Amino acid sequence: MISSEFLVYLESVSYKFNWKLRDDTLMIPDRRQKPRLRIRASSGGLIGILFDPIGAVCYSQTGKIYEPSDWIAAADAIGLSLIIAGDLTAAINDRIWEDKHPCRGPSSYLHDLREQLLELTGLSSGVLAGF
Repeated sequence: MISSEFLVYLESVSYKFNWKLRDDTLMIPDRRQKPRLRIRASSGGLIGILFDPIGAVCYSQTGKIYEPSDWIAAADAIGLSLIIAGDLTAAINDRIWEDKHPCRGPSSYLHDLREQLLELTGLSSGVLAGF
């Protein structure tokens, strides 16, 4: 599966999930002024389980549940290239900056990918909403 196929499939199943932006509590203390906002979802029938977009697509296709931290196994289960899954995970977890000589800056590719993910899940950037 390539990224365009993944995005089309995500769009077709996104209505089944309740999508939110969650702040990244793993990065404490964080030097950023704004917290990283990770794309996560819950499903009505599965209380207490959070999905990232890769996990949501995997659950829709296979019925298997993977934690967001186990995105490699979820990607493998749906035949998603690990390189593409890594890019998707970076965009999902708001880790879109890269080293650009002489300083750091946002990757245009990862930024665009994140914007597509936000649009497909019905989220807008800049909104912090928790579960």
